[in-house]
Amino acid sequence: QDTIDNGDGTKTWIWQLNHRVPTYLASVAVGDYVLYEDEYMGLEDTVPVQIYTRPSEASKVEGSFTHLKQILEWFETRFGAYPFGRVGYTGTAIGAMEHATNIAYPHFAINGGTSYESLLTHELSHMWFGDRVTFSSAEDMWLNEGWATFCEIYYLEELYSYDQYLSTMRTEHREVLRKTHI
Repeated sequence: QDTIDNGDGTKTWIWQLNHRVPTYLASVAVGDYVLYEDEYMGLEDTVPVQIYTRPSEASKVEGSFTHLKQILEWFETRFGAYPFGRVGYTGTAIGAMEHATNIAYPHFAINGGTSYESLLTHELSHMWFGDRVTFSSAEDMWLNEGWATFCEIYYLEELYSYDQYLSTMRTEHREVLRKTHI
């Protein structure tokens, strides 16, 4: 909503989320970040895209997020309009997490290429499966993760080829059959 210059080289950011979300989806990231801004022309509205990275990764954002708008469009045509008022990613030291409107995304994945595009897609799909609609108990976490895993593979057909989608799906299926019972 606002940014306040504190007069001492620091700023205070004021945020408001106008959607109810489970508490595990709320997050705050603090650090020396550079902001990359863009817009996505969604089905129902223009959605701001904000990606916060360390200064050393700023030049790598466009290469790492080159297909973000195509993936958003792909999701919207299949699952409905983007459910939040902002698409955000913030570079973090470890791991990835689908925080509503502000996905925690590991620094190593902002490398200037698309080698972590499936992770980008997985976390973004949680805006529909996990953030907008979520489970009622921890035992149902598979619903969020199952849909996100499916989405991270299914988008391959749209962006690349049916053969790549099918090959990746078969590999994942083989791993599930090999390991799930253990």
